[in-house]
Amino acid sequence: GHIEIMKILLGKGVDVESESESGTPLVWAAGHGQIDAVKLLLEHNA
Repeated sequence: GHIEIMKILLGKGVDVESESESGTPLVWAAGHGQIDAVKLLLEHNA
């Protein structure tokens, strides 16, 4: 699922602090109740 894709991207060094119109990935994930994504992003220093 999406978490597996996130793990691959994070493993390749994607910028967890990148911003878009929706804010950072952490802000977006938290705002949409994506608890597993929030945990994963925090594990990668988001």
